Amino acid sequence: MLSFLPILTLIINALGTALPLIPGVSATTAKTATGLASGVVSLLGTITPANTTSQNVIAALSGAMALLTTLKADTSIAPDTLTLIDNLIGEIQAAIVAYVSAGTAFNAANYSPIATV
Repeated sequence: MLSFLPILTLIINALGTALPLIPGVSATTAKTATGLASGVVSLLGTITPANTTSQNVIAALSGAMALLTTLKADTSIAPDTLTLIDNLIGEIQAAIVAYVSAGTAFNAANYSPIATV
């Protein structure tokens, strides 16, 4: 479906080589930018018409989590931003669990009677 992905991958590989050579671009910034770009290519590659909607939703959420994990590895990010990234990763994990759980049949074991007051 996405026939431009091989070309985009080549561009990202070139970007990874060229960024550190640009004055003012730190190795950390170059690594983060390349990691994010690679994550986007990977994310685009996992969403296909052959997949079910559920598979595409989970792939998109997993891709977003991978991008956030790449950002988290950047040592120049402020601690409060790292906390935000950690919270977002936790929310995405919860969203994946909720999405998968919503697609399953009713399971009485997951519920308990409401106590009378």
